[in-house]
Amino acid sequence: MLHENQRKICEAAYTINPLDVDVHAISKLEQALKIDPSKHDTLMCSGDVHTSYGFSTPEKEIARNSFDKAIECYKIAKGKDPNYEVFLKSLRVVSEAHLFQMQFHGHEIGSR
Repeated sequence: MLHENQRKICEAAYTINPLDVDVHAISKLEQALKIDPSKHDTLMCSGDVHTSYGFSTPEKEIARNSFDKAIECYKIAKGKDPNYEVFLKSLRVVSEAHLFQMQFHGHEIGSR
């Protein structure tokens, strides 16, 4: 019941401003990592949300910072569970994410 209520709140917030949902998720994941920083799955989720936020924002510097945070999360997670190959795939994707983000939002790739 509690999860369903939280889902409805997030859904309503998303319809108003999709970026707020990512910010809220990042905040909650950071709280979870303060409780247990060794949870590789929480680090993975945090990296995913930072990647999502980076793709969603049209601001190049904010996007780059989000992608950098995602890379940091994935690298730490990889260190916690070196046999989980999804971390490597996520690292490859996010390492080129800024190129896709700029194309998506209409920025010139040559200007940085």
